[in-house]
This record gives sequence, C-alpha cells and structure tokens, in this order.
Amino acid sequence: MKLINCFWIKSLEHNFQFPQENDNNPKVISIYAKNWVMKTSFLKVFEKYQKNVPNEIRDNIFWYPSEHNITIDWEPITPSQIFTLGQVDEKYQSWHIATLLIRQELKAQFENILHLKHNLLSRLRENTGLQIPSSPNAMEISPLEKKILADFQLPEDNFLASILQIELPNQEELINFDWCLYKDIFDNGTVENMISSAEFQGNISNFLQEANNIFNDPQYSYLSKGHFSFGQFQLVAKSLEENNFFYATWNALCLAGNNQNREQLNAQITQIEEVLHSTPAFVRIREKLNTTIKWQKVISLLETIPNLVEHIQDFENFRKQLWYKYISEITDEDGNIIFNEIKTQYQDLISNVNALDDQDTERHQALNVFNDRFHMPFQMKIANRQNVIFGEIPVVEFEFRDEENWNEILKKQSEISDTLSQWEKRALFLLNMIFDLEKIKKDIEDNPNQEVVIIVDNIADSFDYRNKYAIIEYLQEFGEIDWLYMIVLTHNYDFFRCINNRFRLTNPYTQMVKKGENWSLHIDDSYNEEPWKQWKNEIIENIEENEKKKYFVALIPFVRNLIEYGKNDDNKFRTLTHLLHWKQQQLDGIPATQDISFQDLVPIYEEYLWVNIQFENADQSIYLFLEDMDITWEDTLENKILYAILIRLYAEQIMIREISLMNPSAVPELSQNQLGRLYRLFKNSLNTLPTHLSGGRARLENIQRILNKVCIMTPESIHFNSFMYEPIIDMDIVELQDLYSRLQDFI
Repeated sequence: MKLINCFWIKSLEHNFQFPQENDNNPKVISIYAKNWVMKTSFLKVFEKYQKNVPNEIRDNIFWYPSEHNITIDWEPITPSQIFTLGQVDEKYQSWHIATLLIRQELKAQFENILHLKHNLLSRLRENTGLQIPSSPNAMEISPLEKKILADFQLPEDNFLASILQIELPNQEELINFDWCLYKDIFDNGTVENMISSAEFQGNISNFLQEANNIFNDPQYSYLSKGHFSFGQFQLVAKSLEENNFFYATWNALCLAGNNQNREQLNAQITQIEEVLHSTPAFVRIREKLNTTIKWQKVISLLETIPNLVEHIQDFENFRKQLWYKYISEITDEDGNIIFNEIKTQYQDLISNVNALDDQDTERHQALNVFNDRFHMPFQMKIANRQNVIFGEIPVVEFEFRDEENWNEILKKQSEISDTLSQWEKRALFLLNMIFDLEKIKKDIEDNPNQEVVIIVDNIADSFDYRNKYAIIEYLQEFGEIDWLYMIVLTHNYDFFRCINNRFRLTNPYTQMVKKGENWSLHIDDSYNEEPWKQWKNEIIENIEENEKKKYFVALIPFVRNLIEYGKNDDNKFRTLTHLLHWKQQQLDGIPATQDISFQDLVPIYEEYLWVNIQFENADQSIYLFLEDMDITWEDTLENKILYAILIRLYAEQIMIREISLMNPSAVPELSQNQLGRLYRLFKNSLNTLPTHLSGGRARLENIQRILNKVCIMTPESIHFNSFMYEPIIDMDIVELQDLYSRLQDFI
C-alpha cells in the first residue's frame, strides 16, 4: 500500500507480508501506533475502499493532493475484500443481521427478492431521470426508496413491507404522462415551492393566454408548442457563442421565421418580449421563469399540456400518478410487472420466515457466541425478526436480572441511553460486530477462494480485562480461517502484547509505527517483545565496544529490578541507583555517580544475568560514556533509555547547584524519590528567591519549565521492567534529544 496525504497520514508506504499456509502462525499482523500517529486515518482509508468511495480520501487539513494505492498480490483491492472494525460506536448497526435470521434454504428466495428490487430501482432511476445514488448495501434503504415511500405517505423504515400497501391501477386507468419526467417537476424544491405558490397559480394562466396569442400569429409560426417555446427561444441568444449553438442550428430553428442573422434574432426576441411585457403577471414572474433551464422545461410543459395546471394543483396525487406510470411500465421477460412480483414473493417469504424455528438460525448461534463469551447483566433478543430481515432497525428486548428473577424490558436500541451503562452500550456494539464477523465467516465457507482483509482498530478499548481477553480469543479464531487476513491496530501496549502472545505472533508480524522526516511514517517489523534478552546476548558477543556498552547501560534499570525483587542486595542495588540519580560524593562505600565504571558493574551483571562480560576499556566511567554519546542516535528503545538516564542526571545536577545558590541550607541528603523532591525544593526556593538574586529570575524560570518536562518524561523511562514500559515506547527519541540539548545549556 502507498498513502500520501490521506487524512492525517502524510506519507506511508508498506508491504504487508502475512504468514504462509505452511507457517504455524495465524494470518494476523499486529501494529502498535501511539495516538495521533496513524490508526484512525489508516482505518478511514480502508473504510472508504470498503464503501467503494476511495475518491473521498483526502487531506482534510491542508487539502494537499492525495494519492493512494492498495493492492492484494498486485491486483487492486475490491470492496468485498475489506471489512473494517473501528472503535466502539454506539450507532454501529450490522447490515448482516438479516442474512443470519433465516436458514440457508430461504436465502435464495430472499436474494431473488433483493435482485428484483435492485432491478426495479435501477430502471426507475433511469426512467424518472432522477440522479439519486444507489445504496452500497442492498439491505440499507436507499434515497430512491425513501422518496417513493414519502410520496405515498408510507413508513420509510422498511421498503418491502410498506409497498404492500400500494395497489397499482389497471392499465386503462393509468394516465399517460409520456411528456413528463418526474425530475422536471419534483426533483427541485425551488420549482415545487414556486409552482404550488398562490402567486404562480394565479398568474400562470394569464401568461399562457399571451403565449397562445403568439402561437396564433403567423409571423411566429416557428414557435411550436412543446418543441421550441419562447423561453427556449430566449436561451438561444444567451448561449450562442458559449456553445457554438448558433452555427449548428440556425437554419433548423430560425430560417422558418425569415431570420438571417444574429441581430435579426435579437430583434425578434425583443418584439415578442414587448408583447408579453403588457401582462403584469408576466412582469412579476419573468425573472424567475427565465433564469434556469429547469424553469424553461416547466413552461414548455405547461404550453404543451393545458390541463397540467390541474395536475400540479394536486401535487400529492400527481406524484402517485407518475409513480404508477413508471412502476407499471417495468416488466420482466414474460411481461409480468416486477413490482407485483416483488410483493408476491415477499409475502411468500414472510410466511416461510414465520414458520422458522429461531433456535436453528445463524443469528441465534451468533447470539450464543455473544452470551457465552462476554459477561453482562442482561440477556437479549430481537423482537421484530421478520422485518429486520428486510432492513428494518432491530427492536431489542433486554431481560435484566435481579438477584432472583429475570424481568423483561422492551426497548429499542435508540432508547437505551437512560437504562444501560456505557459498558453495556459497548456490549451492544460487540454484538453487532459478531453478526458481521459471523457473516464473513459464513461467506468464506461458501466461497473459499474469496480473500478478505479485516482491519481492527482499538476494538478492546474501555473494556475490562475479562472481556478484553474474550475479544482477543474470539478474534484469534478468525486468524486461523483460510483466506481471511487480519491487521490489528492499537495504541494500548498491554493489548498489543496480549494480541502477540495469544496469536503466537513474532517478527515480522508484530510491527510498530515510527515517524520519519517531514512527518512521513514507516512501519518497523523489528519489534522485540523482550528486548533485555537481546541486550543480554549483545553484551557477551564480540561486537564493537561502544555498541556493547550501550546495551550494557540500557540493562541497568532491568538488573536493578532483578536485585530489588530477588536477593535484595542493598549495596548492589544502591550502586545501580547511583547511576539513575546524581550522587556527587561517595556514600556509605558506594562511589559517586561520575566515578562508577563498567568494571564496577561487571560482577553484578555476571551474578544476576549469568553471563561472562569482557570490555577492552572496562575502567571507563559510565557517566562519561553517556556524555560522549551521539545525539543523532536512531529511534531504538535502548537509545531512549540512555537518553532518559543522562537527562535525569543532568537535571538533578542543575537543581542541586541552583538550590544551593538560592538557599544553601535547603539541600538535604536524599535517599528516596530524589528527582521529585529536588524539583519541589527548586520551586519553593524560586518562590522565596532573595531580592539580591532576583535579577536571574527569568533564567531560573526557564530552567523550571525544562525541569517540569524532565519530571513528566523520564520517571517511567527509568523504572523499566517487563510489565510496563509503554511510556518510553510512546515517546519519540526526538523529544528526548531536544530535552537533552536544552539541559546542556545549563549544565
């Protein structure tokens, strides 16, 4: 895939390689991306492809040109190959519930009805001239369906159920409206409102009388009613040069009136206008009548069909009569009216559905999946099963349980906000998700060569651990289905690790998003869930000295935790602590920070890591090694830890020095929580700064702002263990490098 300026994604190009059939790994890739980096935009891109509207992918902020290309095995991805699951959305509604509500033998009948309906709507869209888009989902009621039902004053939530109330007239009772398209009258609210206004109705008759007088005048015989009206005659003069219409149509339209040039044409129009100007009614409506092509068609229709005025005086019936005409003209190969065929088959299917045993449907099985896996204080049923099959919003029955009994409460999903907690609303989202995923599973079973890629974004956010693990287990089953592939996105590092462990994912199927230059993104597949194992191996390998020492220093927090939770050897623990907190002097036999060498730590590492470590220059001070490190180091976890250590040591040195200058008696010997306690002392000393030192306040306030960032950014980075190191992973190394550089100005 290649994405440029797609929503918040500036640039991303990546090739996702899923495990092969002979691998033991499920066909899943997990991606960790911190907030505001990629996830939502990534999902939205796939949503647009799923809905078959990739043209809607754009940069919504700066409107830079967008570029996007997604392929599967070098073939463009199709909507049927994509399914997206985003964060919890209370309005999310599965459109696949219907197909899970009926048994397999009835699906052919159901699908045939949908096919007939699609055929009917497509031909109605063409015959009426209405430019109304179709719905991308056959189960979702389309704008055209809503318009038809609205014109017949019928409920708009279920097209098939509502049209049972429409009875077509006999052929001899139909009114011939071949001269009129629906769109000419009813596809524009302005036209409808104007025609129905009392002013228009009162003045149009006067205007038509004057037009008839013109038709009867021999010198204007070329104005034929319904073919070339005066309004169109005027438009010729307006559009001659724009459309080159004059030269192509002059002889056909104007020679009959003895007009030989453009000037004569304009003079002819002026003469006719003078006649019409004598009608006050025309003067009042003239501007509106001649401003758009839409109005010209209305006038032409009124001139051609005098009794049209009678029809447009009863708009509601006029709409129905037009629909009767269009619907009755659409027939199958045998001459049967398709509309009536739909009604007949729909009624037959209703009878078959009512005879179904709900316990034997895939929907019931999906509900069982939900109730068996997820913990909630209620049971759930769908009350309007019959109508849901054809697209109606489900009416949900919730059975809430007290200590002894089940009490049934009937509520629509849109009415549950006052009864259900936020968690329970999320549970309903999960149920709809299960309906959709079960449908995908069934489709793959029926068509095993159809590849589907599922994009999942933060789906387990806000759930408790019990249900979070239930979600993971459910998704795990889908990762084992042939022809189904899954990309799981999250900013929750704990969930990321759970996915990797439960799915047995290893490199290169566990990936992390990193920012490059100019906000470009790249996906790194070198993620290591237990980096200290790698670092332990690196410090005993024969690699470049400085590289080995980087890994050695990065292990300090980890080894310190081993001592703390293991033998708890106080001297060894405090030795490592002196490298995480600035100690200017030797304390109780433990060297000062700047005096601790690599050789001082080698015996500790060998005891706790069971390794044999060799350095060419083991006497080098660890603090001096950190000071000499390269500010351009790449964005790796070990480099971030080294920066965090040095930043803290710098910050504590600065605070001890500045506090001593402001208040020499205020610097105690600290043994615990040194960074936070020093920062509070620094702030207090600044607030009580003596007058003779106030000239340096601006400098000290600048230092305080930097120290505040140090306290925010580095504590979790230093106390590093196997259970929590998300904060430093979330942090860009650029942020640490910038903080380090700013501290250097004051060290």
